[in-house]
Amino acid sequence: MQKLNFDLFLFCPKCQRRKPIDEKLTSVCCSNLVKTLITFNDYQNLPIAQLIIDGKFNNYWRIFLWWGELISEKLKILNLKNFSLTYVPLSKKIEKLRGFNQSEVLAKKIARNLNLPIFKGIKKIKETEYQAKLDYYQRLINIKDCFAVNQPPPQNLIIVDDIITTGSTIFELAKVLKDKGCKNIIALTICK
Repeated sequence: MQKLNFDLFLFCPKCQRRKPIDEKLTSVCCSNLVKTLITFNDYQNLPIAQLIIDGKFNNYWRIFLWWGELISEKLKILNLKNFSLTYVPLSKKIEKLRGFNQSEVLAKKIARNLNLPIFKGIKKIKETEYQAKLDYYQRLINIKDCFAVNQPPPQNLIIVDDIITTGSTIFELAKVLKDKGCKNIIALTICK
């Protein structure tokens, strides 16, 4: 784990243009929904992928606390003081089966380390297929209308998840948050 190459990268979540670190996080490239993706590695990096898989599916949930420590250190160079964090919720069935939500563990560790508030007002309201098994269009259909926001969200919000591939989950969640009044949404993942 200590040998992993782990650096901070900013991207446009839609066109994947790499953004300079000094570019404003809320500047718009292609998406007014999710303005920036903050990520740290490539999921094609086998050791990273294996650590995430082990953490999610082999009950090594503490690995997400370790990721949270690494990410917190890297995020200190960004001005996040006006942001709150949230996480992609799991369905009750999946969270009960797994025993935890990896995105929640990660978000809470980062929030604690950076002294940022956590927004817990999002619920997953329908069961979905596991996204990794689906193609892009199936993912869009699968995730549509599966989130609900049950309290007013903060104006500036960072959605934390472990991985972003097509972005369909984060964009669907961002759409619901925007409809409820959130203005600036950023995605933060371990890798893409």
